[in-house]
Amino acid sequence: MELKDFDNRVVLVTGAGSGIGREAARAFAGRGATVVAADLNQGGLAETTRLIAELGGRALAVTADVAALTGPGGMSAYAASKHGVHGLTRVAAMENAAHGLRINALAPGWTETPMVAAASAQSPGFAQLATSAIPAKRGARPSEIAAAAVWLASEASSYVMGQMLVVDGGMTIGGFEL
Repeated sequence: MELKDFDNRVVLVTGAGSGIGREAARAFAGRGATVVAADLNQGGLAETTRLIAELGGRALAVTADVAALTGPGGMSAYAASKHGVHGLTRVAAMENAAHGLRINALAPGWTETPMVAAASAQSPGFAQLATSAIPAKRGARPSEIAAAAVWLASEASSYVMGQMLVVDGGMTIGGFEL
């Protein structure tokens, strides 16, 4: 039996042109949602919407940029814009709760996406340092992050509002093993 718990629902997925976003968009569409797929990568968006159509799903592509909890040193403007997502999530949740809308955000950690693979190839030392800082000792699979997104938007989390769910294998709990 196919689970269609997102029938008649619209889900916004940012970064939907590849990696985590693409997996989340496919997961939501597979469960009946109409997906608003947002990304800067128009070619990637076209591929994502094609994949969703092959599933028999519905998707609308929108060019946009958002989605992080921390940022690397030397990129303060990037970090500030990403931190703004958390504040926007909390205020939008407060403003829309009375209308029956739940708004939450997902903050994924190091995830084995094409973008991370390319960055790791350019800087293997940084990639090794990053994965060693993750208590799980590996990056996430995009499908693991997508599963968290589906849960966060599902009825199973109906009382969760205005939160940023960190899914990072423990990376932000900090520290390195000695």
